[in-house]
Amino acid sequence: MVKEPETSPVPPETSSRPRTGLASNVRWTFLASAAYALCQWLTLAVVAKVLNAAAVGVFATGLAASALIYSLTSLSLRTVLSADAVRKYRFRDYAFVRVWTNVAGAVIAASALVAGRFYDTEGTVVILLVVFARFWDSLSDLYYGLWQREDQLRWIPMSRAALGLAQTISFGIVLVATKSLVVATAAFAVASVAINVGFDARITRQVLQVGRAGVAWLFDFSSQRMEPAKVLLRSTASLGVVAALDSINANLPRLMLNQAGTAAVGFYSTLASLMMVGGVAISAIGNAASNRLGAYYAKDRRAFFRLLIRLSGIAGLVGLVCVAGSALVGEPVLRVLFTAEFAKYHRELVVMMVAATLWYVATVCSFAMTSAGIYKPQLMIVGSCAAATIATAAVLIPKMGVMAACVALLVGMAIRLALTLAVLWRYNLAAQQTV
Repeated sequence: MVKEPETSPVPPETSSRPRTGLASNVRWTFLASAAYALCQWLTLAVVAKVLNAAAVGVFATGLAASALIYSLTSLSLRTVLSADAVRKYRFRDYAFVRVWTNVAGAVIAASALVAGRFYDTEGTVVILLVVFARFWDSLSDLYYGLWQREDQLRWIPMSRAALGLAQTISFGIVLVATKSLVVATAAFAVASVAINVGFDARITRQVLQVGRAGVAWLFDFSSQRMEPAKVLLRSTASLGVVAALDSINANLPRLMLNQAGTAAVGFYSTLASLMMVGGVAISAIGNAASNRLGAYYAKDRRAFFRLLIRLSGIAGLVGLVCVAGSALVGEPVLRVLFTAEFAKYHRELVVMMVAATLWYVATVCSFAMTSAGIYKPQLMIVGSCAAATIATAAVLIPKMGVMAACVALLVGMAIRLALTLAVLWRYNLAAQQTV
């Protein structure tokens, strides 16, 4: 863990470092997302090849549970930190909040999992190990926000690639050698700790121009220490709720599929991992364009909406390519990448990719809304999306299994996109009236 000195080493108003352009930012963030998404997909593929769909389901449940926990506790601090050009808060304020909110979320989730006895001992341990690994990955995510703010994006793909490779290689070797999902997941968690401590923390100290720091400052609960943390927590709480609801939309169908068996969760999770092929590009575009969208919204609303339309068009095109690819070659791709058992779900893959197309466009619009400071409507949007997803899944999963989860995702994303466009249209009309 690192902390920032009382004053920034290079004040923003005196920094002479040139800022990188949008294309360069997209390139770096795309490489980062692509490297990690590929490795995460390979991890699921290894489980499917070495063990079975039920094992994929258990591991994927751990990923989904940790995504739900840390999407809420992260409070979107990475985005807030990367946009904090005036240094409203010190880095250690962000780190303090991130660590303790994550600890609280992990403890509550672990207690509920153990007390509820939802899985056997092996399944419970696997999920807890994934949650532990993602705790460290969430700390690295905060470091990325600092690197982005300081225009040091080149470190992000290096870190993500190193993390993905370390997790996948250690997990794969141990799984093949032991055939134990518990031992392999423990290796996965060790890789997360190693990359965070050995690479990410070291680069962060270099960016901040500070030496090694202990962890004593994390236990400083004095009023002087707590006041900025409380203000930061209050100001970002709504973003945490938005992120959590967004994660629910993506992960709740697979969690609800547990009633159909862990094998069904495994089948659905492999399809969802392919949905992330296009999601990598969309995430890169959204993260890279956030600063520019925010600047346009403040100074030139027409430029803001012109850029948003272009980005939405790109997102839609990416989605249509994914839909066409799944319809034409989905079955053989699933057979080659996983097994013949997974290839039976090629129709579900097409439905998943249609939902993905709506998700891609809605995600770009959500990036734009966050960059413009439009927070409150997002709660209504993602809340409505989550409600629709839950209701559809609850009704259809007992009857349709994996297809029901895909349809539930499609319904939720359709409502999200429709409400997002409606809100943006209202803001666009307001902008035209002020011109």
